[in-house]
Amino acid sequence: MQTRYKAPWWCCSGHMQTIVSALYAKTPQVDYRREIVSLEDGDIVAWDWVQAREQKEATPPIVVLFHGLEGSSQSHYARRLMATVQQRGWIGVVAHFRGCGGVENLYPRAYYAGDHLYVARTISRIQKRYPNAPIYAVGVSIGGNTLGYALGYYGHNLPVTRACIVCSPLDLQATSLYIHSLGSRMFRKYLLSSLNAKIQRKKEQFPSFFVGAKGIARSFLEFDSWYTAPLHGFQDAWDYWQKCSAKPLLTKVRVPLLVMNTRNDPFVPFSCLPTVAEVSDTVTLEYFAQGGHVGFLSESFPGKNYFLSQRIIRFFISGG
Repeated sequence: MQTRYKAPWWCCSGHMQTIVSALYAKTPQVDYRREIVSLEDGDIVAWDWVQAREQKEATPPIVVLFHGLEGSSQSHYARRLMATVQQRGWIGVVAHFRGCGGVENLYPRAYYAGDHLYVARTISRIQKRYPNAPIYAVGVSIGGNTLGYALGYYGHNLPVTRACIVCSPLDLQATSLYIHSLGSRMFRKYLLSSLNAKIQRKKEQFPSFFVGAKGIARSFLEFDSWYTAPLHGFQDAWDYWQKCSAKPLLTKVRVPLLVMNTRNDPFVPFSCLPTVAEVSDTVTLEYFAQGGHVGFLSESFPGKNYFLSQRIIRFFISGG
């Protein structure tokens, strides 16, 4: 049965639902415990944990969140989900990608949409710490593509009990080109500004590594061609987008997976989302008419964004 969601009357467009939810909605503050994790190749990342104030189960589940492009544990969806996890008596962790969460990683490379190895190693580490606990994984936006890719790539070998991906660009090429439409100009400028600033810091850290590198990217095609692709072993942006899109691997997913997207997402074109015929029988597709990009606002202005976290938790509990 399709879950119902309707945006409040005062927030009528996908752009508004995205912006208001991110900047103005009432979102709880969360007290995290930060852990700096050393990776297998010697790099470092930040994991932010929440612990149940009152443990209600003998073996509480672990909820692992992989955030969106330039997101962090302070993103509105992360704080709301982790607050909900804590209230239920569960354990949660926001596993930041390299260079995110206010921690500079040690290498020239950063994170990218197909980094399934980071997802797999993160979940494997958590399983070793909590061998008897169910592990629920959530990926938002580009983090959802990375998680979805890993779920298809590893199949049953990824020890995840259930998973959810939200507003994810499962076709990277279609999404990257769509963002350059007139309606997405503001979001494009914001994200590219953050990404360009990060690359400039990398150039200062590793000047010899970036000899001959291009300057300020004005599009995702330029950024991914100049930086993302060569830093992570791809020929160019087109090669990167094709090889790292999760959509073709969704037929190989073997665990219960909820895929949530909206028709009015200013980032992700609805036309490129997978159909039932393009996913395995363990995948549930929920496409909403409204919600924007990870918006899903409720109530009067400035709204609250609890719908998403409640839907995710309900799926983890019941599978429906």
